[in-house]
Amino acid sequence: MRYFVTLNGREFPLRLERCATGSQLWAPTESAAAEAAAADLDAGAGMPAASNRVAAAERMLDAQLLRPARHGRPALVQVDGRAFRVLVQRETAGPTRAASAVRVRVDGEALPVQLETELQRRVRPAASAARSSGTRVAAPMPGRVVKVSVKVGDRVEAGTPLLSVEAMKMENELQAPSAGVVVSVSVRVGSTVESDQELVLIAPES
Repeated sequence: MRYFVTLNGREFPLRLERCATGSQLWAPTESAAAEAAAADLDAGAGMPAASNRVAAAERMLDAQLLRPARHGRPALVQVDGRAFRVLVQRETAGPTRAASAVRVRVDGEALPVQLETELQRRVRPAASAARSSGTRVAAPMPGRVVKVSVKVGDRVEAGTPLLSVEAMKMENELQAPSAGVVVSVSVRVGSTVESDQELVLIAPES
């Protein structure tokens, strides 16, 4: 599973593999990360071309949890031989649930951290487009509708859950980008959808 960690505004792609002996964490080399970033600018975030280039030049990180956090005491984490004290301070509620944003203290320094899966990262451009238009909510990638939470005529607020799409064995909840009235729902539970297919149309209240 690939993850994208944003730390102080800078994004770091990581790959986590679970095996019989535990978990292995992989990170791209500096040259591969730079090449992937350039490819993302040309082809769009999360495209296979960038993913393949990163995978071709990865290195395994020696990451171990030496002591879990407990009763306000920071966890002790070792990465490539360096030990860090890590404490999650608080969760920050955002307008969407596309990513998990937290504020942590690493060796006493407060840092904002955001964690996204590959699917959540692909949702980002579609969600931004939906917010700008204020009406159209589209599928971020091919998948299957597993839940529909609204119907035509429903009034919704920004952040109201509309439906959930399962893709890459993960369920992704799509939310209303702005307040309004649902004027059409183009799918139902079990529907197969394509990337950028319109799912829900929301009109501003008159």
